[in-house]
Amino acid sequence: ICFGEDITGCLRRTIKEDVNLNVEIQKPINAWTVIRDNRVELVGTTFLCKYKSGEVKLRPEYDSYEWVPVKGIDKSRYPDWVKDNVHKIKGK
Repeated sequence: ICFGEDITGCLRRTIKEDVNLNVEIQKPINAWTVIRDNRVELVGTTFLCKYKSGEVKLRPEYDSYEWVPVKGIDKSRYPDWVKDNVHKIKGK
């Protein structure tokens, strides 16, 4: 997040810079923390976003992406925390 930038502005900017998509930020769906090596704590918020426009164009540091249908999330290789976030959106 840049100095003076709010969290939704940062998210919108980062998505545009990283994958060239414009999104509408709808609502937060999860807040989380991760502690690494007992020294660093990461705090984050997962947001539900709606695609508005753009074609995916990845920055050079990324090598792939995939769209996963909501119906197929349980059979996907994604970790449980991702699946749990999708279930929150679906209202399960």
